[in-house]
Order: sequence, then structure tokens, then C-alpha cells
Amino acid sequence: MNFKGGFSLFGLSATRKLFPILFLSGFALPAQDKPVITDPVSIQIQMKNWKKAARELDQAEKNGRCKEAVCLALHARISEGNGDGTQALAYAHRVAALFGPESGLKAGDYNDVGVILYRRGPRDPETLKLAERALRQADAVHSTAAKAGASNIRFNLATVLEAEGRTKEAKEIKDALNASGILIDPQMEILGDFQGPVQVRIPGK
Repeated sequence: MNFKGGFSLFGLSATRKLFPILFLSGFALPAQDKPVITDPVSIQIQMKNWKKAARELDQAEKNGRCKEAVCLALHARISEGNGDGTQALAYAHRVAALFGPESGLKAGDYNDVGVILYRRGPRDPETLKLAERALRQADAVHSTAAKAGASNIRFNLATVLEAEGRTKEAKEIKDALNASGILIDPQMEILGDFQGPVQVRIPGK
């Protein structure tokens, strides 16, 4: 099956031809980094009900149900979903100041922050370095949580490295991804659209 429309979340686009590509359902994600489906904030984000997600997040913050860095990362994602890039970038910078093992941030959170910094930032060396740091944190957390999983993070990292002028390192990452096959988690942001054979794995099927 050809997926000619490409794949993009939050309006990001940069056409790539990488394959094979496998879209992973939520059930294929490692338990440590799977969205908590009983969490009303995550549910509204997955449904792209951004206003409801913001209300649920405000309530969660008032009740102390999420750590500061996690709440800020969710605010960044909601702002991005609403198309408010300026606000999303401001939240992303605040999250970046809290990076670390005690932050409570998961791979997907780090990945989202890195993507927002890259897309919404001025592409200056300082912002690109911050985006790289976020994506390396995402890769480290994801690698610890699972033996195999989404290639979104590594592809995003290669994209940022290219913007930094580190083309050799970026090429090595993309060559490795092409050699092993591209696994795309549709719930995790990616800096690219894809064309080529696509296998869709549907929950419960």
C-alpha cells in the first residue's frame, strides 16, 4: 500500500523517502512510555480536543497530579496543537531548564519539546543545541525503556544535526535507520512526511 499523503503531526512537513515503514499502535509501545489512557489530559490530546485538554491540565495542576516539567511539556504540546507557536516555544524553553532524571519526563515528552524548539525556534546555534539535547535525552530514555521502538526520535535528531551543519553524523543515523527499517509511532511527533510501503497495525486486529 502506498501512503502518498505522507505523515505529519502538528503541520510539520519535510518529505523523505525512507522504507520499510511500520506504524505502531499504542499497544506496541513499551509500557514505560505508553500514554496513560485513563488520564483525561492524554485522552483529550489524542483526540486533539485542545481546549478540553487545556482545561483538564489546569485541573491536574491544581490537584498536584503532575510534576512541573511534565505539566509544562503538556502545555507546550497543547499550545502547538492550537497553532500558538510562540506560546509553545516559551513552554518548551521552560521545560528545557528542568531536564533531568528527576523531571518525570518520558521519551515522548523530550521528543515533543525537541521538535517544538526546532520548528518554532529561530534556528540559531543555541536553540538548535537545545533541541539536540532534548532529542538525545529522548533517545536515552527510549533506549532504556525498550529494545526496539519508534524511530521518530532518531530521525528527528538527524534532522536537527543537519541544521547544525553536522551532516556526517546525521547521515550515519539515517543510514542506520534505513538499514534496520523505519518504525514510526503515530502518537510521537516526527519532523517529516513519508512516502513508501506502509503497514498499519490496528489495535485489537
